[in-house]
Amino acid sequence: QGVSIAAGSSRVFTLTNAAGCDSVLTVTVAALPATSGVLNVSACAGSFYEYQGVSIAAGSSRTFTLTNAAGCDSVLTVTVAAIPAVSSTLRAGACPGQTFIYQGVALPVGATQSFTLTSSQGCDSVVTVVVGVLPTSSDTLSVTVCPGEVYIFNGTALSPDETRTFFFTNSAGCDSVVVVRVLAHPLATFSVQAQASCPNSGTGSLIVSQPAGGLPPYRFSLSGVAYQDNPRFSDLQPGFYQVHLLDANGCVFEQPAEVPALPGLSVVLSDEALLPCSASGVMLAPAVSGTTMGLAYAWSTGAKEARIEVFEPGVYTVEVSNVCERVQREVRVRWENERPGFEFFYVPNTFAPASNDPDNSQFRPYFAPGLTISNYQLEIFDRWGNLLFRTEDPQASWRGPFRAAEMQPAVFVWQLALDVDYCGRLRRVFRMGDVTIIR
Repeated sequence: QGVSIAAGSSRVFTLTNAAGCDSVLTVTVAALPATSGVLNVSACAGSFYEYQGVSIAAGSSRTFTLTNAAGCDSVLTVTVAAIPAVSSTLRAGACPGQTFIYQGVALPVGATQSFTLTSSQGCDSVVTVVVGVLPTSSDTLSVTVCPGEVYIFNGTALSPDETRTFFFTNSAGCDSVVVVRVLAHPLATFSVQAQASCPNSGTGSLIVSQPAGGLPPYRFSLSGVAYQDNPRFSDLQPGFYQVHLLDANGCVFEQPAEVPALPGLSVVLSDEALLPCSASGVMLAPAVSGTTMGLAYAWSTGAKEARIEVFEPGVYTVEVSNVCERVQREVRVRWENERPGFEFFYVPNTFAPASNDPDNSQFRPYFAPGLTISNYQLEIFDRWGNLLFRTEDPQASWRGPFRAAEMQPAVFVWQLALDVDYCGRLRRVFRMGDVTIIR
């Protein structure tokens, strides 16, 4: 109605309605509130933030009065935070004589260079690259091996007195130089003395003598496995051996050796020897060859000499022995005119007293023709040792009686002693045996 009503107040108006009557109208004006706000933004330090065509420096703020949706004033404060520039240092390394590549730029060892980049927030990021030198490595390896051996390094065999340089890459990726020097332990020498062995038993020995060089103390072995302090190896069979010497450096030195076999004992003695009637005896002397160490003789006569003279026929044995073995030989000595199988007399082993044959009905020795007999004695005994018959007459015989009684069939023992003049000499003969009476 042309009246201004202040916001937040009211006013009453009297009007005429359609009926022509008064109409009272109260007009109340509510006050719409003004609005305000804050806008927080950021910009790189040293730059500006554009708002409503106005540049706001980073790190500052500015107030703007606008009209809100209700048509009232709207006050907006824009605060621009400054995003600080990012700076960092990158310490890198390169091998001597090489470069470090950063952002496509090759930087030598010892160089320092700054690079301006864009951070994830779109601002400057300054990276300072410092290139240091990476370490190289070098080493010398000295090893000592036994004479004749090689040292394996990185798959390469190096001989004693050889020096070689190897190039590798260390953990930093730079050169690593290893100089390998191979030395040799001192050589050891020794001698081996052999003592021969019996051919069929282990009696030989090997003795290590005059060991020198290397590094004492020394140990010794024949197998290369079991070592001993004693340089002597005993009870060895004949044959070839490999002697090992182990010194304190752990080095093994070898030398072949042989234990020779002593010659076998050979004894040659004739199976038969003749006792001449014209001489008092015959000499028995075996031919012995081979090892003579500890040589000894043992004759069946009890003699211990290498040769003996025998004066009677018979069988003689000799046992020849040395340090290794024993050999026995036998020789039969007979008269030079004695026929093979010759005996001075024959004694039957049965007789029958009732026989009609005179030779079968009596018991007595029967002598070879032409013998001269003296000091004759024949005795007969029963099984209990009772003397049944005795005679000193070579022609006398026993027909089986004892004290006028005929002996029943049984076995009886006889013994005979006599001297025989044969081949020009007197020989005492003794025999014994048994005889059976048959009825």
